Amino acid sequence: MTPRASLGLALTLLPATSLSGCALVTQKEWDARVDLDGDGVSRPRDCDDGDATVGAPQALYVDADGDGSGGGTTDVRCPAPTGYATVGGDCDDANAEVHPGAVEACNGADDDCDGVIDNGVEPPTWYFDGDRDGYGTPFTSETACTAPAGYVATADDCDDTRADINPTTVWHPDLDGDGYGDAASGTVSCQQPHGLLFDGTDCDDTRPDVSPSGSEVCDDLNVDENCDGRVDDADPTATGQTLWYADADGDGLGTVFNTTYACDLPVGYTTDHSDCNDADASVTRDCAWVAVSAGYQHTCGLEGDGTVKCWGGDVYGESDPPATPFVALSAGTWSTCAVEVGGQIVCWGGGSDAAIPAGPYTAVQGDANGGCGLHVDGSIACWGVLPDGELPATDVAYTSMSVSYNSGCGLDTDGNERGWFGSPSSDGPYLQTAAIDDSCAELDADGFLHLPADLNDGSAPTGPFTTMSLGGDDYCAITSAGAIECWGMYAFGTSPSGVYTAIDVGVYYACGLSAAGAIACWGECDYGNCDPPTL
Repeated sequence: MTPRASLGLALTLLPATSLSGCALVTQKEWDARVDLDGDGVSRPRDCDDGDATVGAPQALYVDADGDGSGGGTTDVRCPAPTGYATVGGDCDDANAEVHPGAVEACNGADDDCDGVIDNGVEPPTWYFDGDRDGYGTPFTSETACTAPAGYVATADDCDDTRADINPTTVWHPDLDGDGYGDAASGTVSCQQPHGLLFDGTDCDDTRPDVSPSGSEVCDDLNVDENCDGRVDDADPTATGQTLWYADADGDGLGTVFNTTYACDLPVGYTTDHSDCNDADASVTRDCAWVAVSAGYQHTCGLEGDGTVKCWGGDVYGESDPPATPFVALSAGTWSTCAVEVGGQIVCWGGGSDAAIPAGPYTAVQGDANGGCGLHVDGSIACWGVLPDGELPATDVAYTSMSVSYNSGCGLDTDGNERGWFGSPSSDGPYLQTAAIDDSCAELDADGFLHLPADLNDGSAPTGPFTTMSLGGDDYCAITSAGAIECWGMYAFGTSPSGVYTAIDVGVYYACGLSAAGAIACWGECDYGNCDPPTL
């Protein structure tokens, strides 16, 4: 049994002995056969025996942020797939800036995963920013890894009470000395340089009359005097506009009844104001009457070119109008008032020196002793000797008005009547209102007349009418056919025949304007007040 035992021992000591009698394999040869890449890891433990850089399987860690360090062991295998790392210890695998070996930053976090926050880091200095302009003051500071509330990293603010003063502030020269700096030139500095201004809103630093405090005026050079980016007619604050007259019929002549103010000549307008009929190019200087107003002893008419002519008594110069074009007129007892082209009211003749409020107005009624004007904005302004009581409401936009010594009445944009001087108001809609005594009369939307109770004895005609005019004791109206009807204490005798468009009752007489532009007056005519001049 001994020889068998010896044979078995010999077989176990030989790494690769051929039983057929081949030569023995050395250890070196054996190692070379089981470790082909010579990396010291033999098969089958070597993950790739043909690549000396790949050895035995390693522990793998999930590397979610791709920073080369994993956060947890998942397996022992080879090779490492994408998303895994062979190094562990990542304390924040969602942040690639945090991992073992990272540089510790002063940020309140453990960047290098050594278990200590902000170790070995010197906190920066932060500076108080009182005016919140992004620049701090060097006089108040704190050190901290993160900025305290109200602190910033810079300390170069020279005035921490003003957000507009800091190292980026631009200072401007003021060459024309108007107190405004040149917007197109400047020097950047925290401190104010000598001779420079913080303001930089001057759009022309060569003209002291041009600045944000300047006044826009019409000029041929179209200068922006107030530096608001708008010039002449584009700027609603501009002054010095010219009054232009519309030329609707294209005959080269304008009308006083359609005007506008503008710096430059608008399309469809002209400087001429002599057209008598701007709806007909064949009618130019052969003017007809377009309005009439009866007073006490004098009457005034308005021609198509804006000329006012008066006739009859002239005790205080009430029949001596200024030589200027007008658009509306009102003959009073001893004086006359009219609205100039442009809208200002002018009165002449006897009466007080009461100041008339500035316009522009579209209508006037009264005389120099006292009257009211209808402003273009719909308000009513009154002046002079007026009866006690309330004045026109200021919260109403009026479209027409009527004034007597004891009452005032107006229509609003809805046609409702609003009275003042103690006159009652009434809901419309109405076509016209007329002040009479201490009340108002109305012409409704159907043309029917409504008189105050103390003036309505049942004998007055009711209409329909297109317009009316009421005097102290006598009243007239025009029918829808253009005929004149008068009634009252005197009734002025027989009214003229024909087709009329306007009527005005004076003191003991009346005048009508025909559709052809002629004026006819009747009643008490002892002062020449019923004899209009020939046009």
